[in-house]
Amino acid sequence: MVMRSAVSRWFTARKPLPDASGSLLGRLQGSEIRRPWRWMIVGTSVTVVGWISGCDIGPIPPDVETIATGLNNPVGLAMTSDGTLLVAESGAGRIVSIAADGTMMPFITDFALGTFFPYDIGPLSMVIQEGGAIIVGEGGRPIGMERVSFFDSAGQPLDEPPLTPISGGNFQGMAVDPVSGDLFIASANTNRLYRAAVLDGGMFDAPVDFVVNTLAEPIGRAAPAALVFDTDGVLWVGFSDFVNGGIDRLTIAEGDEPPAVESVYDAAGRMVTALAVRPSDGAVLFAEFHPERPAEARVGRFRDDGTIATYAEELTAPAGLAFGADDALYVSTLGETPNADRGSVLKLTLETPPPAEMDDAVADDGMGESTVSP
Repeated sequence: MVMRSAVSRWFTARKPLPDASGSLLGRLQGSEIRRPWRWMIVGTSVTVVGWISGCDIGPIPPDVETIATGLNNPVGLAMTSDGTLLVAESGAGRIVSIAADGTMMPFITDFALGTFFPYDIGPLSMVIQEGGAIIVGEGGRPIGMERVSFFDSAGQPLDEPPLTPISGGNFQGMAVDPVSGDLFIASANTNRLYRAAVLDGGMFDAPVDFVVNTLAEPIGRAAPAALVFDTDGVLWVGFSDFVNGGIDRLTIAEGDEPPAVESVYDAAGRMVTALAVRPSDGAVLFAEFHPERPAEARVGRFRDDGTIATYAEELTAPAGLAFGADDALYVSTLGETPNADRGSVLKLTLETPPPAEMDDAVADDGMGESTVSP
């Protein structure tokens, strides 16, 4: 059976081999071949001559472009409707903007500064509402005095008073429920999730406790630091506790019923610092790193079956994620040394075959389904 799909064209066009006798039982365009497959060498390129049987090709490594350097503890990222990337430069107490042409400018300044050892912190997280208003979770004030602030699309303070969740601090994660419109806030250093109900006119009521102290028992995760709603309306929570860090999913119930909690990932000594949903297919991605070895880090992606693929490695302390146009993923990194203006923002783009060709390419020949997983 001769394969008519784009897989052979993809490999042929993009993977010339230095030696026609070289083995393909290793890496092909950076993709991990986990099970045997049928192939042949034509000249110095790879051509698939039969269905790829029962193989699972891992993620093709993305192209990485550094779009900003010299930042002091950059954490939260948010993309505006015009393609401007907002970066919470936490250690400098400000939010900077990066235009599509790479121009970086101060955007919102003079946030309160504090310390969450070993990092100097100010603004930590951002959510941009449909009308362009910007919600900022702060981290530079004492516990109980910390606040969530509101700005218009030009970075000017809104009349809406800041939210000050009781006993909260270090608001590193925020997300708006796409169904109810309520705002959810993660307090990493008091181990709480808050919920602020949306009111008429788009303002928010005072935050109330949503989940306190522990989530998925008996794990008892700590330090919630990342929040995102997936396309099904399920709230994903990433925990930055280096002992019991990981990711849980919370299905929000109606009324006052507590959420159903499912633990989906144990970070095993790493801190989960960010979550994001890929616009094109709803895939959930996360960032994690080891607190004592910041270069031991990665961005991972949950597959449809719940397993995890490594999307990108060789990052140093990734702290924020945001998607832009064409599924470009932006990643903020803290760098090896805290508070030393060594943070950066990276743009990761993934080259993949056209979806229509891939749909034609991956098929079942009766011996096992073939999948390509970017």
